[in-house]
Amino acid sequence: MIKGIVKIMMAVLILLYLSTTVVAQSSDRSVTYSVEAPKEVAVGQNIDISVTFNMKTGWHIYAPNRANEAKGYIVSTIGFKAPEGMTADEIQIPTPSNSITGQVYKGSGVVMKQSLMSTKGLTPGKHKIKGTVTYQACNIDYCEPPQSFPVILRINVVEKHVEK
Repeated sequence: MIKGIVKIMMAVLILLYLSTTVVAQSSDRSVTYSVEAPKEVAVGQNIDISVTFNMKTGWHIYAPNRANEAKGYIVSTIGFKAPEGMTADEIQIPTPSNSITGQVYKGSGVVMKQSLMSTKGLTPGKHKIKGTVTYQACNIDYCEPPQSFPVILRINVVEKHVEK
């Protein structure tokens, strides 16, 4: 009898958890992002990774700089760990806009880039590149909880030249 009640309670808890997850993954987000990288590169070629942010009207994300960090804002960042045989270059960021709260990005098509530069130790084959995209969406009245998403890219490194 008790085992039956426990099973029913577990089923209810799982349903509640799943329904919360679906709501949290709603397509009605104030900020979306996409990641672009080549699927294949040749030994000696760099891997250029772009993350494009799109904010709904009235929403912004904070630019990664010391002034915003000093004010306690969660700044937008991307970061990818270079596989063995590559080194990660500095992240390239667009020029932010000034707002009353700090330096921000608004609108669509805000692109941050990072290049992974090939060194002599890069071997042909499939490589996994792990990274993270972090941001906090805010409007004039409210900031959503910070978001941080893991990203895994799979890139094939070949010996021949690959057109970009």
